[in-house]
Amino acid sequence: KYVILATKKKDTQAAGKYGREFVDKCDDVEALNAFSWQMLTEESWADAKDVKLALAGAKKAAELTKNEDPAILDTLARAQVDSGDLKAGIETQKKAVEFAKKTKNK
Repeated sequence: KYVILATKKKDTQAAGKYGREFVDKCDDVEALNAFSWQMLTEESWADAKDVKLALAGAKKAAELTKNEDPAILDTLARAQVDSGDLKAGIETQKKAVEFAKKTKNK
């Protein structure tokens, strides 16, 4: 619904409201991660890019995984950097790499 409102109908106000509700109510880690990653990286979402919303979704996904999932942490790092917090993004990306190495070695 967010994608349709934001990219097709160009109703960023309605999309923003729906996006915030989605992040607040959603407990599906994969859905939150995909939503945030696409918002940050997909060219088709460029006009609807909301870095704060993507950061909120990525933070929630990271919290739900206890900050231990490398893919989720990667998205969070990207959102932190895109929101202007380079230091936090670098630290989060380092954690993502550490957890990826642990996962690979299991």
